[in-house]
Amino acid sequence: MFWAYRIPEADLANVNPFRLAAEVVAGKTKDPGDLAVVVVGVRVGDDDQFLILASYARAPHAWWPVGADNLLGDCR
Repeated sequence: MFWAYRIPEADLANVNPFRLAAEVVAGKTKDPGDLAVVVVGVRVGDDDQFLILASYARAPHAWWPVGADNLLGDCR
């Protein structure tokens, strides 16, 4: 299970992606080390934006522990 949030801005000056992700999983995990967050720049139409992807260990329907490397896949 992944949570996704699109930031329709060209920069993250007014956004804390880690705080947003932590708020979404609040009450689901008490250990911040369980949280995996990936922030990527994307182009939507002619706009530069950001996409935040997050998950946490032991998320519902998780088949294995999720880490940032699972979100990145072969993008490295």
